[in-house]
Amino acid sequence: MNTQPKKERAASQQHSKAFDTGLEILAGEIDLALKWDRASILIAVHFSKQREAETQSALENIISRHGQKIVYTNVNAQTPDVIRQVCGRGDIKDTIFFVTGLGNANSLSSGQVFQALNNNRELLVESRVRIVFWLSGVELTELSRHAPDFWAFRHRVVEFESGRGSRKHLIPAGAFFWNENILHGDDRMLKKDRAQDESLLSQLPDGSDSLSIRLDVLLRIIHRDWLLKDLQAFSTRIQSVESLLQTHPFPEYQAWLLSAQAVVLYEEGKFQEACDLLSRANEILPDDPRLAINAALALHGVGRNSDAIQLCKRAIKSQPNNPAFWLVMGYIYMYTRKMTEAVESMRKAYGLDPYETNSLFALAICLNGNNQPEESAAALSSIEKDFASVSLIQQACHLILMKKMDEAVSQLQRAIREQRITLRQLTLDPNLYALLSPQELELFE
Repeated sequence: MNTQPKKERAASQQHSKAFDTGLEILAGEIDLALKWDRASILIAVHFSKQREAETQSALENIISRHGQKIVYTNVNAQTPDVIRQVCGRGDIKDTIFFVTGLGNANSLSSGQVFQALNNNRELLVESRVRIVFWLSGVELTELSRHAPDFWAFRHRVVEFESGRGSRKHLIPAGAFFWNENILHGDDRMLKKDRAQDESLLSQLPDGSDSLSIRLDVLLRIIHRDWLLKDLQAFSTRIQSVESLLQTHPFPEYQAWLLSAQAVVLYEEGKFQEACDLLSRANEILPDDPRLAINAALALHGVGRNSDAIQLCKRAIKSQPNNPAFWLVMGYIYMYTRKMTEAVESMRKAYGLDPYETNSLFALAICLNGNNQPEESAAALSSIEKDFASVSLIQQACHLILMKKMDEAVSQLQRAIREQRITLRQLTLDPNLYALLSPQELELFE
């Protein structure tokens, strides 16, 4: 048990109103517990280690005014009963306990950590312990499901945002479908392919006979503009397509143009506007289930996750053997922390295409989040035989799942410096984004 505060703290930032409110709730609960000499069992939820450290530091400063000290306890599998550890101390009256590492220790101890919380929860009240459990979003879900008696015993749960200026933790825009699938390679390859299409475009005749080819090429270029985050070029080419469609209103291209614009709006956080455009796209081209899946992702952006799932199911009904549709539905479940359903969807996606490693990693992430670490490791065992064959992002996901976060971050940072991968590839990948908060992704900038 470490009785010293963490040495490394996140740099001081201007706090949001929500952050300050959450901090006030925690401090107020502790203040009342000290005043009335009673227990206080608190849970603080973060989606960023950086933000968690900042909150801990801020709360320490408040607690120090009461003459209390902080004792940090990182739970481990060898001593899973953190309650007896705490209650066996002689300095409980003058101490606030900060507990971390519940989820990892629970997995490594085959559930003993959560079992001990259930069995010994009353000791915290009897010993009048003031304690804060610091959890990630996944740990929060696991705790409520697998330690229900303890969960019912806690006093307050405070969920903090991931940080100033951060968006909701949503599926990244890389999950959207485009009218033509384009591999998201490095910038040099994207620019080279874009230049080739621009050359082809310049050679096409202006007549109506080549119009569909011209529109296909323009939409491919628009897709690469977006991947490169060249929004000025993206906007210019959108206008070119709009001009062509004014005189030749092809429904297919009208729908996919709206979809492309919706993807940009979604990435900018304009989720309702993205929903509106994709609703129109679906009306124009109702027989293309890919647009229905895109509309489902936009509904996820505005928090209408039940509607999003229903839309996914309708799309899947039209193409039940399309693994990509099952994968997206699995992502919606994953990002809304419905891990049991997510596992089912990811299993289906992987079963339909066992050579698609994205769905394999997604399945491993969901199994891990569903408190099935052994099954998660088994899912990844085939990858370990030929680790060099998977992408750099997938290698990082594997390392994170194996509890090697520092190594994963180091490898990705090196790959970015060596221009073997771009930050944009990281931020658009749904698997990596599920494992790293937006704040942690800032480590790569």
